[in-house]
Amino acid sequence: MKIEIFLKNILNYWNFNNSLHLNLTVAAFFILFFSLNSCTSTHLFSGRINAVDLSPGNIEIPIGSTERATALIDEYGKNDLSGRVVKNLISYWAQKDIPEWNKQGAKIKAPRIILAKLIMGIDIDSVNNYLLNKAVEPWSESGSTWALRKGGDYDFTEVPLTAILYKFGNKPGLLYPETRDHLLNNLLIESGNKVRAHVPGSLNIVPDTENHILMTEGSRYLKNQYLRDVYGNTDPQYNNRTNGVETFLMDFLDELIDAGLFEFNSLPYSGYTITALMNLEAFAEEPLSSKAQEVLDTIMFKYALGSLDMRRCVPFRRQPQKAGTTSIQADDTSMLSRLWVSIDDPDFQILPITDRLHTAFYAAIMPYRVPDKTLNLIKEKDFPYFARLGRGTEASPEIFSGGPGYLLSAGGVYRGKSSMIVARPTTLILSDGITDYRDCFHLHGRGDYKDWNNTGVFRNFACSDQHVFIPEWAEPTAYSEGWYIYNLNPSLSIAAFNDAKKKDLGLLVLFPGYTENHHMLAESLSKSNPDTNRLYTEFVWPNGDIITYDVKSKNNVWVIATFNYEVLERNFDKWPDIYME
Repeated sequence: MKIEIFLKNILNYWNFNNSLHLNLTVAAFFILFFSLNSCTSTHLFSGRINAVDLSPGNIEIPIGSTERATALIDEYGKNDLSGRVVKNLISYWAQKDIPEWNKQGAKIKAPRIILAKLIMGIDIDSVNNYLLNKAVEPWSESGSTWALRKGGDYDFTEVPLTAILYKFGNKPGLLYPETRDHLLNNLLIESGNKVRAHVPGSLNIVPDTENHILMTEGSRYLKNQYLRDVYGNTDPQYNNRTNGVETFLMDFLDELIDAGLFEFNSLPYSGYTITALMNLEAFAEEPLSSKAQEVLDTIMFKYALGSLDMRRCVPFRRQPQKAGTTSIQADDTSMLSRLWVSIDDPDFQILPITDRLHTAFYAAIMPYRVPDKTLNLIKEKDFPYFARLGRGTEASPEIFSGGPGYLLSAGGVYRGKSSMIVARPTTLILSDGITDYRDCFHLHGRGDYKDWNNTGVFRNFACSDQHVFIPEWAEPTAYSEGWYIYNLNPSLSIAAFNDAKKKDLGLLVLFPGYTENHHMLAESLSKSNPDTNRLYTEFVWPNGDIITYDVKSKNNVWVIATFNYEVLERNFDKWPDIYME
């Protein structure tokens, strides 16, 4: 379907501009090129082609925080962001030597090191001399790189350079006036009114990715704004209100809110999307600043539902080469959450910020704050809940059953190569500090992630077509007819069933608050489910509730079918944004 849309766009473009003969020639070229070039054909599906609004569901997402940094950092240690974790992050970057200005050194490291040094007020002459060096020029162009375009990715550098301009452009003792002028006029390359939503060099056919659009067009907007507000440039091309740039970004952010992020949970692109949004939230005029905050608040609330103690194991879109990741903490949003929690409550016990330090540093120096209700949910799950997140067509849903001290997280489902979805194991995360799913109770699925439909999660229940993986540290407390009981903490017992004969069924059942005799629990489970063959399609709780499911489900439907014979909506392409009970 996406190929059909792509070819239609090609023909529409050339019908408008060229002859029929050239239409067919170009279309044939692109068909051949994209079919032969795996790198380019993969990039074809990296951006969203059609945005379809999700229904809102039954939950109102908390928007806005009562605690927001009232001023940007002026002097190191003399502001509301001077907590230990923040200081450590700033010091970590400030003590580094500024690397050579090239793609490897300037894409991520150099501008952040410069930011940290300016915040701390150290090496000021060196920083300014570095930026004024003739060798410090744009090392490439912005936007995605691909097979027909070697240049690109400079927008990764523009985002922190924009922050340097806005934070220190009015502080000539730190950022010298000539340095500011060079940064604005030479190093920030996006300005004016020609917004770009497509991959450069693709004839305006291939949509660019969310992170690149936000980094590039956010930097364009903020340079325009600076030219008008600070330099007094009245050229109409720099008027964001009338040149179309603000309208473009407002519409794009509305799309991210209404249709959801296309690059959801992406490793590693989520962090770049978030940093670009933090720039807009901090520096843009209204209403764009508040709209960026709303997108950030939405991202963080969904994270809160799908994480425990700032760890998570969720399906993601982009990059498939990250499919082998076993960490349940090495994503940007987990590290950002630890930073924001430490700012809110310096005494709250968090796991250390060990990965994605460049993203965490950015959050440390920016004013955005997570809404209070969301932050509390990130810090502690003090009530049981069951949540389903729709991600739209040809995507994977997210499903969570959580409560005090536990989170059962569905691994999702692969939807074909063009979907760029990576499914992960369905994982039981506990408040035990474990950071690798291989040390957790989890269910894979048969084959590799491309064969998995790990959507078999319901309230306190999970099923799969492969055995439950039992970690080495877990010792059963009772057994009966295939059912093993484990006491994981004083308030949570679980039961695991693995079919020892066929070895293609695994069930994981949670009993929060159960403190009674585990032998009785095991016996009640085996008594309620005496026929192993029926367990392949039906589970009966000791209280009589019945769940039916199909562990061999195709990749476009929810594994869970009914609850107490009530038919459930299995087509998760139609699920609302968030449904929670």
